[in-house]
Amino acid sequence: MKAFICDVPKCGKIVEEQETNDYQKRTNDCLITIVLPEGDFCPECTRKLRARVARAAWDELKQTRKTKPKLAVAA
Repeated sequence: MKAFICDVPKCGKIVEEQETNDYQKRTNDCLITIVLPEGDFCPECTRKLRARVARAAWDELKQTRKTKPKLAVAA
């Protein structure tokens, strides 16, 4: 009998159900794909890792996106 333990440091939970490391969601104009590194992760850690990756990608996109110039208001 094999037991899988979550690979996230300080977690150590026994993984009863294998979560898929891939996540895909289609929106109106794009396809969002999140791929986690190889490893055994419990459902809670999988959710947290996906959220962390999505947040990092969103922050990177905000930095590279050009903003519109602000209009000067005449007083």
